Amino acid sequence: MDDNIYTKALEILKKNHITLLYDDIYPIKENGKFVRVKGQKFIVLKRTLNDKVDIILTILHECSHAINDDDLHVVNKLQLKHTEYFAECNKIKDYISLNATEYGAPTTNIPALMESMHIYETSYYKVFEKEVRKYYNSDGSPINEWEMD
Repeated sequence: MDDNIYTKALEILKKNHITLLYDDIYPIKENGKFVRVKGQKFIVLKRTLNDKVDIILTILHECSHAINDDDLHVVNKLQLKHTEYFAECNKIKDYISLNATEYGAPTTNIPALMESMHIYETSYYKVFEKEVRKYYNSDGSPINEWEMD
């Protein structure tokens, strides 16, 4: 029975183009680890794992990560998006600051301001709003240059 399940687990690896490796060179603490390197999927098993049931369960567990793409690849994408978002926020702040230096308080028409920068993602609306608000008093009147910090 175990051999049949083990064979099925290996078939899952093959079907999903996942290479099975062992931790001979760099020992791992876990029973297994899923990694992706340059688009290639690997499952690394602990060589000292002797129980066939543990091997099968480890392969199936790591396969679930590989098949569902919930690996470092996804984390890297999120980190990249996060970095891009903050870079865009800094670009917005710099643009508004530079224009305020040249032309005075920026327009309160946020959609027009966003369009002038060719930024259409609504996720940046609040960034624009916060930056523009810095140039206005609570009553809505523009702050004089000499009053700004």
